[in-house]
Amino acid sequence: GNGVTDAIDDLRLLRDAMVSVGYALGVDLISFEDEGAVHNEGAWSQRLPDILRFLFPAGSGVKTEESSVGQLKRAW
Repeated sequence: GNGVTDAIDDLRLLRDAMVSVGYALGVDLISFEDEGAVHNEGAWSQRLPDILRFLFPAGSGVKTEESSVGQLKRAW
């Protein structure tokens, strides 16, 4: 192969397909490759705050706050 895991190849294909139909990176689509990262709860807990900030930016009507341990939580 090309030295890249199948999951990353699949991610890139999906990202490129979405861009080809009009999604704009950084506007309504985000794609992130974390070299050497694993796919488990611990790894996702590190990435989730950035994902939530992208999906629910300031001014979106969804209030979020940082907890004392730096985890983003949704305030209802």
